[in-house]
Amino acid sequence: MAEHANAKDRGKLIALGFGFVWGLGATTAAGLYLLLSNFVSPDLLWRIVLAAGAIPAASVIYLRRKIPETARYLARIKGDTEKLSEVIKTISGKNVSINVNTKDNLSFKTYFKGQWLLFLTACLLWFLFDIVTY
Repeated sequence: MAEHANAKDRGKLIALGFGFVWGLGATTAAGLYLLLSNFVSPDLLWRIVLAAGAIPAASVIYLRRKIPETARYLARIKGDTEKLSEVIKTISGKNVSINVNTKDNLSFKTYFKGQWLLFLTACLLWFLFDIVTY
């Protein structure tokens, strides 16, 4: 979601995806359990609820395989300018020709040296978000 979202809406979409949808899934699982608890034996009930949780996951995996790679991934990670041009044409309808090397050849260590505080802050905030949820 983060790669396909524009900068203005990226935070909102990530919060929606991780915050709202997680709660919606938990509520749906509880509702399914309550709905089926009068009709299905307990030995089978937990298996049905668990399997129902796999349906959205399978649909995400299927749909993710159908969308093209992002232009940023193709340019900076793979360095594939041919596919990059195809994706840009598919999304924007404009033909572009890229004649420069767009691949990012810097190491992880280089990025970590400059961004370690931001990385550590993100880890801490994610931990606090998860500890409240669980």
